Amino acid sequence: MRLTTPSKVAPTICLATYGSSSLEKVVDFINDHQDFYEEAGVLFTPSQLAGQYAFEQVKLDRKGYDSRRIEKCLSILWDAGAVFKIELALARADELVNNFTADFGHDEDGEATFRIKAQSYRLKKYDCCALLRRLELATVNVINVGIENISEEEFEDQGNDLSFRVESRITDVQGEEFATLFQYVSLVDNELTLEEFLDYGLHEYPNFHDESGDILNLMKVISERNRKECLSEVISFIERENIQPLGGSETPSLEEAIKTSLLKKAELANS
Repeated sequence: MRLTTPSKVAPTICLATYGSSSLEKVVDFINDHQDFYEEAGVLFTPSQLAGQYAFEQVKLDRKGYDSRRIEKCLSILWDAGAVFKIELALARADELVNNFTADFGHDEDGEATFRIKAQSYRLKKYDCCALLRRLELATVNVINVGIENISEEEFEDQGNDLSFRVESRITDVQGEEFATLFQYVSLVDNELTLEEFLDYGLHEYPNFHDESGDILNLMKVISERNRKECLSEVISFIERENIQPLGGSETPSLEEAIKTSLLKKAELANS
């Protein structure tokens, strides 16, 4: 297997089988989708699914990417009952190798050893691409709203300013919760503002270090998409808890809150 010039567009990773350690599960999935599998508008053939599985298994071995190892994994998949075209599966594995690995020395037999190409962050390129795709296709739902870091004594002295912490569950296209998003909303002079600051946690990557900023930028996009639900849940929380920071003033409507939040965002962008 030779490293050729990668395509300008990296091959899409199928999340339905990504990272699966169960051979039986992958076999059943491939055989259940003999025409194709569609995921968010992208079609995957059985051979592409098989090639991705073989690539991932070889990646986990950490012994390099050569044709023998890829073919061995495909043989195991075939012997287990999966139906696919070997040549097309090899082509898919080649495509993944060419886009997500680099020549990194030689093994004991003198053949080129391919290792995952490290980018400027501590996850490998392939896994980062899969993580980004999971986030791009994810569903976000608010699960909790609370007053941010304020004791009862502080609450009494808070006056017209309050800050709320909104916790959201991030779920991928397979229905698996894999991340948590924290957004912050301030109530100042009866105006609700969604703050620019946010925080997040990735359940499967506790030590993830986003040096490239790609994940944070995508989280900001997700936060923006979640603006209406976030503000709506804060308003519901204020009404439910009977919070009256302005001595009985009415809680802003959702429409007013969204308008104010957007105006504040525009002001910050132009400052």
